[in-house]
Amino acid sequence: VDEVWQTVSVDSDMNRGPHGTYFIHQAGVYQKDPPYTDAPFFFSPGLASWCSDEKRECRFASWGQHAWTPTPYISKAIYLNRYRDCGNGVLEFTSVVHNAENQMTSDLADYQIETTTPRFNYMSFPWFGVRDTVYRDVLVKKPATATTPDAETEWETSWPNPDFINSIYRSDIKDTGGFVVFAEQREERVDFEFPGLFKETNLRVIPRLLLGVMGSEDVAVERPCEAYGSISIGYQAYHVRCRLLTKRSYTARCPGCELTFTNRRTGRSLKVVNVQHWSLKTVTPNNPNFVHHNHYHIYFAPQIGLTTEWLSIDNYNVTKAEEVVEYVNSILTINNFIDVSWSKRKPDSYDVTKRPQFKLIGFFADNDCPQFKYLKYDADWCEGEGRTSNVPSVSPISSKPTISDAPTIPPTISHAPTISAVPSSGTPTPFYDSNLDQLLLKDIFADILHSGNDKCSPRTSAISGTFSYTLHDPGPFSNEHLLATMSHESSSNPSQSWTLSISPGGNICSFKTALGESVPPNRIKNRFFVEDVWQLQARSISKPDFLVQQSGPFQWDQQKMFLPYFSPSVSKWCSMRKRECRFASWGSHANIPTKYKSNVLFFSRYRDCGSGVIEFTSAMYNADTHDLVSLLATPSLAVRNTLYRDVLVSQNDSEEWSTTFPPPRNPTPIPLKSTKGYTLFAEQYGTRPPFVFPGLLPPQSPPNFTLLSLSSSGTMQRSCEPIRNHSKGYQVYWMRCRILGDTAVSEGCEGCELTFTSASGKSLLVMGVRHWSYKNENVNSLENGQFHVYLAPRVGLVEYWITEDNYNDTHAENVAGEVNDVLEIDTAFTIEWTQGKSDEDNAVLGIVHGVDKDITLNRVPRYWGAEGQISYTGSFDMVRQSTNFQETLSVGLNEGTTFIKTQFLITNHGVTSTSLQAQDHVPHVKQNYCRAGELPSVPIDLVLKDDGSAFSFTTDAWGHCGEIVCSGASTPRLPEEGPEGGKSVPHFVIRCAGDVYFGPDLYHFAPVEEDGVVRPYRCSNDPDPFLIPFVKLIGFFPEGACSALQSVLFDETHCRRATFVPPTVVSRTSEPTISMNLTPEFSPTDRQPTSFDILLPTQTPTTTTHLPTITPVPTVTFNPTPNFFRTQPPAPTAEPTKTPTPPPTTATPTQTPTHTPTGRPTLKPTRTPTIKPTFKPTHIPTGKPTRRPSVAPNQAHPVKQPSHRYSPDHLSLCHNDRSSWMSHHHGIALRIIGGYNYLTSHIDVRALTDQLADNFIQYGLTWVVITLSSPSKGDRYLAPHSILTKLNPGSTPKYIDGNWDEAAPPPEGNDRDLFLEILTSFSSVGLKVIAYMAAQSPSMFQGERQAYDYDNGASYVDTCQECPQLVAKQAGFCKCAPSVWRWNYHVLREYGSRSNSALKRAYAEIIVKEYVERYRAKVSGYFFDQANDSNMALLYDIIRGVSPNTVLAFNKGQRVPLKNNNYPYEDVTFGYPPNLRRKSAASCDNHGVVTSAEDSDYGYFCVNGKGSLAHVFTSISTDWTYGDIAWSVDQAVEWQARVMRSGGAWTWNVKFAFGNDKGLLHPSDTYFLKNVYQQIAAGNVNKKYVCGGGEETALPTTSVQTAMDQNKNLDRSKPSSTPTKSPSK
Repeated sequence: VDEVWQTVSVDSDMNRGPHGTYFIHQAGVYQKDPPYTDAPFFFSPGLASWCSDEKRECRFASWGQHAWTPTPYISKAIYLNRYRDCGNGVLEFTSVVHNAENQMTSDLADYQIETTTPRFNYMSFPWFGVRDTVYRDVLVKKPATATTPDAETEWETSWPNPDFINSIYRSDIKDTGGFVVFAEQREERVDFEFPGLFKETNLRVIPRLLLGVMGSEDVAVERPCEAYGSISIGYQAYHVRCRLLTKRSYTARCPGCELTFTNRRTGRSLKVVNVQHWSLKTVTPNNPNFVHHNHYHIYFAPQIGLTTEWLSIDNYNVTKAEEVVEYVNSILTINNFIDVSWSKRKPDSYDVTKRPQFKLIGFFADNDCPQFKYLKYDADWCEGEGRTSNVPSVSPISSKPTISDAPTIPPTISHAPTISAVPSSGTPTPFYDSNLDQLLLKDIFADILHSGNDKCSPRTSAISGTFSYTLHDPGPFSNEHLLATMSHESSSNPSQSWTLSISPGGNICSFKTALGESVPPNRIKNRFFVEDVWQLQARSISKPDFLVQQSGPFQWDQQKMFLPYFSPSVSKWCSMRKRECRFASWGSHANIPTKYKSNVLFFSRYRDCGSGVIEFTSAMYNADTHDLVSLLATPSLAVRNTLYRDVLVSQNDSEEWSTTFPPPRNPTPIPLKSTKGYTLFAEQYGTRPPFVFPGLLPPQSPPNFTLLSLSSSGTMQRSCEPIRNHSKGYQVYWMRCRILGDTAVSEGCEGCELTFTSASGKSLLVMGVRHWSYKNENVNSLENGQFHVYLAPRVGLVEYWITEDNYNDTHAENVAGEVNDVLEIDTAFTIEWTQGKSDEDNAVLGIVHGVDKDITLNRVPRYWGAEGQISYTGSFDMVRQSTNFQETLSVGLNEGTTFIKTQFLITNHGVTSTSLQAQDHVPHVKQNYCRAGELPSVPIDLVLKDDGSAFSFTTDAWGHCGEIVCSGASTPRLPEEGPEGGKSVPHFVIRCAGDVYFGPDLYHFAPVEEDGVVRPYRCSNDPDPFLIPFVKLIGFFPEGACSALQSVLFDETHCRRATFVPPTVVSRTSEPTISMNLTPEFSPTDRQPTSFDILLPTQTPTTTTHLPTITPVPTVTFNPTPNFFRTQPPAPTAEPTKTPTPPPTTATPTQTPTHTPTGRPTLKPTRTPTIKPTFKPTHIPTGKPTRRPSVAPNQAHPVKQPSHRYSPDHLSLCHNDRSSWMSHHHGIALRIIGGYNYLTSHIDVRALTDQLADNFIQYGLTWVVITLSSPSKGDRYLAPHSILTKLNPGSTPKYIDGNWDEAAPPPEGNDRDLFLEILTSFSSVGLKVIAYMAAQSPSMFQGERQAYDYDNGASYVDTCQECPQLVAKQAGFCKCAPSVWRWNYHVLREYGSRSNSALKRAYAEIIVKEYVERYRAKVSGYFFDQANDSNMALLYDIIRGVSPNTVLAFNKGQRVPLKNNNYPYEDVTFGYPPNLRRKSAASCDNHGVVTSAEDSDYGYFCVNGKGSLAHVFTSISTDWTYGDIAWSVDQAVEWQARVMRSGGAWTWNVKFAFGNDKGLLHPSDTYFLKNVYQQIAAGNVNKKYVCGGGEETALPTTSVQTAMDQNKNLDRSKPSSTPTKSPSK
C-alpha cells in the first residue's frame, strides 16, 4: 500500500493531531490496526472496472482509504484511472480524483481539532516506487531554451540518489523538460566518499579496510571472511563478514549500494550489493575468551550471493553460503587493503543478449587445481613464452606435389603479399582444422551415403524447421548416461518436432515428441537405461548368453559395479550445416560378470530430414578373432505404452494393418518381406474388441462386481479408498474398492486401459487392475473374508514417482472422492476396453525398416543366414510401461567385416498421413555388408613429437610434424593394402587413473579373475570403484606396427598446431599467372569456406609454382584469400602508373610445370639469406588492375573500355556510408502478396529461412528485399496497422488455425506481424532485410481496379452492397474497391482534403511512419516503388528522423543506364529494368546497367558530392512473379560479376514455388541462382561478353536445365578449369 504506483491525496491543513497525517491512498490502509488490518489485508475497494480490446485500454474506479489507521477521519474520495496501450512501449495513464465533500465526524471535537471540510491541496499524480536493484539512476530532463533545443538539453541527476529522510530531491515541474527517466545503470560514477550514504561531518578517521585472519591467534582459520547467517535472514542475498585490522568502529551502513571492492595488491575486484556495517566491534564481556571478542568486522552482501528467494531460517542453505564465502576469500585475501568504488556504469546501448562463454580445458584430478578456480584463463600466455614459434614452417604439402595441390585463387598484382602488407606479429593458423572424430566417422558410412539418391541431404531437400544439437562429455569419473541431445522444432506442425537424447553408446535414451517422452521410464532394477532404450544388439546363435549391446551391460555385478556403466563412447561428431550427429562406441556384453570379450564397434548416425523424419544409419564392425556375430538387432527399441498403445504393421498384400490388441505378451516373428517396409506406433487406434474377463489371461467367469460399503468408512459410506503401499513406486494413486466378490481372482490386468461404467451410466477410466477380486483371509482382521478390487484410476495419474516421503494424503483422498462419485454403493459396474481415437486424431511414431530387398530379389548375398524379421511384445507393467519392438537380421558378421543399414524414424499426426510419409521413404532404406578394404578411407600417420612426450596423427593433407612411427587408415584395410603389412585392426587410446595405453587391446586395464571373468568397467590399476576407463578410437592400423607408442600420451592437436603451409611464391609476368586455394579437397570442419571470398581471374595461367627453400622472417604472415566483395579492399603493393600495360599474348596455360623440382622441399633454408626475403612480384605493373576480365586476344568484338579502373584501395569522392555495406555484395528479393490470404496465414518463416541459409548464405548472400506492401500495390501489407487494419481488415495478415475458408471474412484479432517474424528469423542467420513499399498507397493512384477487393475481388467483400453507399451510386453498383474509398474518406476526415497531396502526406505520416517507428534499425533499407506517387521529401524526413542510417531508394527516373535520379534522397539506385512485358530483363538493351556501373566513380554516381550506389534490381524470370527463367547462366554470371567488381550491388528477384503454401522458393530459381553464385565463386566468368559493344554474340551458353542436370548436388568443388595432371616429383 506504500511503494506501489498510485494516486495520493493530502489535506496539509489537517496534518496535526493524534491521528496523524490526512493521507488518502488509492492502494489501501497501512497495517497498523491489529488485528483488524492483519491478513487478509484491506485494500481500497474497487467500485467499477471496464476493459476494451478494440481501444486497447482498461478503466477502474475505487474508494480511497486513509493510510493511517485507526482514524476518526472518513473518506469520500473517489479515484478513477485509465490505462491505454499506445504501442512502442508507451502506456498512457489518466488519473481522476473526485472529492465528494468529505465531512469529519462529530467525534473530532474530543480531539480539539477544528471541524472543517477537508480539501485536497496536495496530490501525487502518481506516487510510486521503482525497484532500485533494477533501475538505479533517476534522470530529470532539463527544459529546453531558445538556444538549447530538446535534443541537446542535459539531464539533472545525482549519485548516489538522495536519502529519503534527509535530502529528498524536489523540483518544480516547470523547471523540468516534462519527463523523468529511470535508467538501469547509466551514469559514470563519482569517486566514492566514505561511507557512501548518510554523510557525517564529524567523521574524523575512516576505518582502514585491511583484512586480517578470521578468529583469534590460537584458533585461527586461514581466511579473512566467513558466512554470517543472522544478517542474511530477511534478505535476498547471502551476507558475509570479514575481519578488519582496525581499532575504529563505524556502524554506519550503505544499504543497497552497488560497490566494487578491489584487492589493492592483486587488482582483482568483487561486486557488492549491500554493506550492513562498515566496521562493527564484537564485544562479549561475559565471555572474553570468545574467538571474536574485541574483533572488528565489515558485514556485506557480495553480488554472487544474490538469490531469487527471501532467506529464512528454513531455507538458508549452508552449502551455498560456504560457496559464496569461498569465492569472496579468493579475491579478498589476508593482509591486503580493500579499495572501495561505485560500480561502473553500463553503456546506453547495453547488449543484453551476451551470454557466458565456456571452454573445456581438459580432464584433471578432482580438487587438484583449486588455486585456479577463479583466475582468468590466458590461452596465449605459454605461446608468448616461446613454447610455440611464431615462425611459419615451410613444409611440403605431400611427397608428390600435384597441380591440384597448387593454390587456385588467382592473386592480382594489388593483392601480392609483401613485407609492407603483412602484420608485424601473430601466430599463423593452420589451413586444415580437422578433428580425428570427423575423420573416422566420415568414411565408415560412405558406402551407404554414396549409393543412389540421398533422400535426406540438406542439398537436395528443402528442410523446414530449426535444428540444434548439444554435445556433452560425461568424463571418466561420471555415471551420466547423456552424451548428446539433438532437436528439431517445427513451428508449422508441432507434431513433427522432436528431441533426441543420446547415451554414451550412441543409442537413443530419450525421444521426446509433441505427445511427450516416447522412451519408457527405465525403472527396472539393474537395467537402468540399458534395456528399454533404442539400440543395436549383436548375438551369437551358438552361445545363448552371448549378447553385445550398444547401450551397456545389465547392472547385475553389484559387488564390483557401484554405478551404472554404459558402453564407452570412442568417437563423436556433429554438424549444424549437415543437420546430423555421428557416434561410435565399444559394445558391452549385457550379461555380466562374463568371460566373453567384446570387440564389436557400433556406429550410429542421426540426420534431421525435416517434416518429422529422422534418418538413422547403423553400422556394426566385428574385430573379434573368435566369435562369429550372427544375429543383429537393427534396432531393438521400446516405446512408452502409456503414450503409444497400438502397434500397426504394414502388409504388402493388403491395405489393412496387421495388429493385435492387446499387444501379445510373447513375440511372434513377422518376415520383413511380408510388410510394406514400415511399422507405426499409434496413440490409441481404432475400435477395441469386446472385453473378455480377465483381459490378459485365458477367459474365466468374473466375480460379482456389486459394490459394498467399506467397513472402515464409519459414518461416511463409500466403496473405495486409497491404498498407500500399493501406490509407492508408481506414478498413480491406487484405490481399492469393496465388492461382493464370491470368487477370489488374485490376478489382475495391470497396464490395461479400461473403462468401468456404473449402473447410472457414469464412467471411470482405469489404467490397470492389480487384483480383480482379492480375498482377505486374515482371521484377526475386521475385513476377514471380504473381497476387494485394486485399481489405478487415470484421475490418480501424477508426473512424479510416488514414495513414502512424497505420498500426498490429501490428493489421494481427492482421487478417492472422484472414484466414489462413479462407483456407487449397492450397484455393479461393467468393464470394457477404452475405445481408440480416429485416424487423424492419433499421434504416431513410425519406423521405416525396409523389406529386405537383398532377399526378395533372390540375390541372397553370402553374408545372409536367413530372412529378416520383426517382432513386438507388450509388457503390461505399469512401472516398466514398455512395448518392445525388434528388427532381427541373420548376418554372418565375420572378423573384420562391417554391416551398415540406413532407416528412418517419423513422428507425425494421423495414421494415414504418416503411412504415406513412410511409404515415400521405403525405397531409400539401404543396407550393405563390407569386408576389410571395401570402404573408402583416409590414410592416417601417427607421429612422435620431437621430445618423445606424446604422439599425434596427421594425414596426407598435412605437413609433417614429427617422426612417423606407423601408418594406418580411417577404416579397416586388407592386409596386403596395409602400409606396413599385417591385419588392420582398430587401435584405441585408453586411460585408467594416471596410466595410458595405446593399442588394439580394449581389455588392457580390465581386471581378470582366476576363473576368467573379465570386468571392462573397472581399472585394474586403481581400487577406486567409481573410476571407469576412458576409451578413444584413433584408427585402424596393422597389428604390432604401433607397439612403440603403447605407453605414450596422445595429443590430438599437436600436428594442427605445429603444421603451417605458407602460400606459394609465384613467378609473375605483368599479370597474375596461377590460381591459389588454401582449402583442401577434404574439409572435415563444419564450416565450409565462403565461396564469395574468391577473386575472379584476370588472366589465364602461364607459369608454374615453385616452393621456396628459405624460411620467412618471423614477422611475415599471409592473407592468401582476399575478399573480393569487401567494403575496403587491401591496399595495392605498388603504385600503378597511368598507362595500362597491354595484355600479354600468351593466354593458354601450360599443361605441366616448366620447372621440375629436383627433390622434396627442405624444411630449413639451405643457406642463410643475406637479405630479408620479399614477396613482391617480379614485375611491377605499369597500370591499375582492371575492374573486369581482360579482353581475350582473338575476341571478335572488343568492348569499349571504361574511362577508369577500379582500384581496391580507393574510395569514391562521393562515398556514401549508408550504402557502403552493399558495395561488392549481392542479395535477393521475395515478393509476398500482403493482406489476409492463405499464404500470409500459413507461410513457414523458419522453413524459408532455412532454405536461404542452406542454399545461398554460403555464397555471401547479404540482404533480402521483402515486400512490406504487396508488390506494386499499396493496399495490402505484411504487418498489422493501427488504422488500416480497422478500416480494411483484409489489408493485413491474420493467423488462421484449422481449415482455410477463403469466403470467411477476416476474424477480429489474430493479427500476424509476418514482416516482424521475417525480420527476426532472417537476422538470426545474419541476413539484412530491406523493406519494399509500393508508394501508390491504399489510395491506389495507379488505378482502383488493381485493389484486392475491386468488384467482389475478395470473396468475403460484397461490393454490390458496399459500393452504392461509399460511391453514392444506385443500388446494385459493384464496380468499386471499398478499401480504397474507406481509406480516402479517413484521409478526408484527418486532413480535410482528398487531394493527391493530402493522400501522399497521409501515406507518409500514417502508414510509413508507424512501420518505421515500429521496426526502426531492424530494417536496413526502404525501397519505394512508384515513387512518382509519393512525397519523397516527406518520406525522407520521416525515415531519417527515426533511423538515420537506413538505406533509401526510389523508383523514379531513368532506369538504363543507371544514374543518381533522386538527389539528395536516394542512397542506392532502384535498379529496375524497363517493363518486363515488353522486353526481357536479360535483353542486351539493358546492358547499360553494367557499363554504367563500370563507368561509375568506384561504384557511386555523384551529384553535388553525394553518391548513389550502382545497384541492379532485376528478375530471374520473364515475369516478376511467374514465368520461365530469362537468363542463360553465362550471361547472369558475367553481368553480376562485372557490376560487383565495379563496386556496385546486385539483387535477383526470386519467385516462389507455385501452389506452395509454406512459401518456399521455386526449385528452378534456386538451382539457377546457386549455379550462378557457384560459377562466380569458381571464377568461371565468360571472357567473351554476351552483349559486347551492344550486340549479342552467338556464344554457346549453359542452359538452366543442363545446369540443373549437371549440378544436382551443387557442391563447392574446385573450378573445372583447374589442371588435373600431376607433375613428376
